[in-house]
Amino acid sequence: MDVSAQSGEGKLISAILVAGGSGTRFGGQANSETVPKQFQPLNGYRLYMWSLSRLYRSNIFGHIVVTSPARYVDEIQSEIDRLLPGKITVIAGGGSRQESVSLALEKLFVLGKPEFVLVHDAARPFVSDITIKDAIDTVTTLGACTVATAVSDTIKLVEHQKICQTINRENLYAVQTPQAAPFDLLIDCHRQASKSGLGVTDDAAILEHFGHKVVIFKGSTNNIKVTVLDDLRACELLAPLFLSESP
Repeated sequence: MDVSAQSGEGKLISAILVAGGSGTRFGGQANSETVPKQFQPLNGYRLYMWSLSRLYRSNIFGHIVVTSPARYVDEIQSEIDRLLPGKITVIAGGGSRQESVSLALEKLFVLGKPEFVLVHDAARPFVSDITIKDAIDTVTTLGACTVATAVSDTIKLVEHQKICQTINRENLYAVQTPQAAPFDLLIDCHRQASKSGLGVTDDAAILEHFGHKVVIFKGSTNNIKVTVLDDLRACELLAPLFLSESP
């Protein structure tokens, strides 16, 4: 689906797909031969390919940078060139998600820095065209943003397996990706974070730390993140509902 005519028209926008994790929580071990979760098969293709194809086929992004474990870079670049030719560059990721995004931002700076950048996790294969469009509409009109869903479960604060407090969920949201921001703002915050030793788990947190506003837009509970093996099994069951026959 081509949403470029409706989203960010006239703006130079690039994307980062974070696929650089070692998969230790999924069941592997860092530096082992275990295939990381983002390269596990889903519906006949590797997991990362589904979200990448959504970004690619939207025709919004001038460049897309994919971060990968170093040992997979050549293999993944070759696979992408065969299935989704042009405008996608694969680089080696860092030791953390934050470092991987930072390296991808610096690569985009060299390729020709965009006005805006969208960051998405390869472990979320069901990202929709609508969510991508909403991210671009929001960042180009309101600034830095993240997709989020209202928390529906009752939340408890627990210490030593004992409930200490029930948290009011009225203003609680579960944050997902994609997240998007003006490019200059995000790369500047990443550079500051690197210098100061700040470590965070997503790009919204980096922006928040340095005092910048991040707005949310409504997401979907179907935008599942694969973290453990059971998540992948759930995706396999849901694939006929959310994925096409090929990326």
